[in-house]
Amino acid sequence: MNNPVLIELFEEIRNDKSWLHPSLDDFLLLQTLLLSKKITITGFEELTFILKTLWLKSHESKDLSKFNALLLKRKTALIELGEALLTWNEHPGSHNAPEVASEISPPQASEKKESDISQQHKQDSGEPAENLDQDTLNDTEDEVVASFKMPDNNRITAEMEKINSLENSTNGFLFTKGYFPIHNRQLQHAWRSLTANLPGMSNEEIDINATISSITNKGYFSGFKYLRKKINKIHLYILLDQSDSMITVEEFGQELIISAKQTKKYPNLTVGYFNRLPIKSDGSQEYLFSDDSGTKYQSLQSLFKGSHQSDIAVMIYSDAGALKSVYDKDRLEATIEFTKTLVQHCAYMAWLNPAPRDRWIATNAEGIAAQIQMYDTSRVEFEAAVNALKGKTTLNLSEKDAAR
Repeated sequence: MNNPVLIELFEEIRNDKSWLHPSLDDFLLLQTLLLSKKITITGFEELTFILKTLWLKSHESKDLSKFNALLLKRKTALIELGEALLTWNEHPGSHNAPEVASEISPPQASEKKESDISQQHKQDSGEPAENLDQDTLNDTEDEVVASFKMPDNNRITAEMEKINSLENSTNGFLFTKGYFPIHNRQLQHAWRSLTANLPGMSNEEIDINATISSITNKGYFSGFKYLRKKINKIHLYILLDQSDSMITVEEFGQELIISAKQTKKYPNLTVGYFNRLPIKSDGSQEYLFSDDSGTKYQSLQSLFKGSHQSDIAVMIYSDAGALKSVYDKDRLEATIEFTKTLVQHCAYMAWLNPAPRDRWIATNAEGIAAQIQMYDTSRVEFEAAVNALKGKTTLNLSEKDAAR
């Protein structure tokens, strides 16, 4: 679909760094839906509803207002597009209808598709070219839109519910964790290095070397020697930000927790949640952290209860306003005050920021990074963050860039 108004709208959204962007897959999904003839577009409101459903990646009212303004600026062109789509649906057999061709048209003859190139290659090599008749093309189109098939009496609400339900299927969606900035295996490798082992009770595993040494010293076999379990005395705390700016990256926060548990090095792993900044209780003015559902709260003091300060390592996972380019002086000062309080209760602390470093500039993240050790979510910097939790000197920025 070479439609100027949609391309122009898509590019303007992508060029604005103040909000989350639709991906190329979102654009292609819109193209597939509008060309499928399975969705009935009868006006401007229904077309804009589809655009907001697929392309608006925020629940913030200011972002919605900004998106509506972009749509209203192109209202005339979108209305014409809606009329062309209506004609397209009313005449499914007329692919070259003049009302539609001006708005929704196939690539020009001068633009070679992959299939055209493949056909030309076969002709040049002496191979027989495939005969792609119109029926074959129609069958291919039916296969493309099959996953978006709607009921006969479809309305826009039912259509959008069907689109949303596709995320529970395997049609065209990636259901792996390969899109995380750091692989689970790499996370586990880094977590395993964060240990301070103490000898524990004997277990059932035989210590071959100690048994042989005992026989050598005594001159006879008196019994097996057993290995002693090693206990990691470090108590790891992971504090996760649940604010709206973290919606798109919160899954990686859960991956941090999962990978730490998978190492089996942290039997006392503790997780706390907060929204932008831990709240203070009314009476004692202590910072409070919630569970993942936000229904139960626990004070900072009770969170650290039972752990010696020298054994406590805290990893904070938050964008500090960088993903939305936020600078709030009051919030910045409150965050720095919180980190100073946190340092009094733990041995080491590191801040992991899902936003790349170039997004920290002129935001709260830049101010916080000047006070405490903050890292982005690249593999090199995550390993540096774990080293910081061990009390080791971390890489400076130039060294990290060279390591990449």
